[in-house]
Amino acid sequence: MSRPAKRTPERKLQVVLSVLRGEVSAVEAARRAGVTEQTVHNWRSAFLEAGREGSRWAEAVPVVAGARARGRERGAEGRAE
Repeated sequence: MSRPAKRTPERKLQVVLSVLRGEVSAVEAARRAGVTEQTVHNWRSAFLEAGREGSRWAEAVPVVAGARARGRERGAEGRAE
């Protein structure tokens, strides 16, 4: 069984910021990114805890995606948000 594809730090940041700005809900952001809602909440928590050191937060957050996320990453990353 292969590991799920990692999201880039830039993609994680894009997802988290869209949630924090209120542009999308965590549920919608998760669906678009092909990850679970809990993963989005984990990314958000890690980002907020990192504070001023936030530039490196995304590299330390593991990606845990369910089987439903496989194969959708390419389509989700190509969307303009």
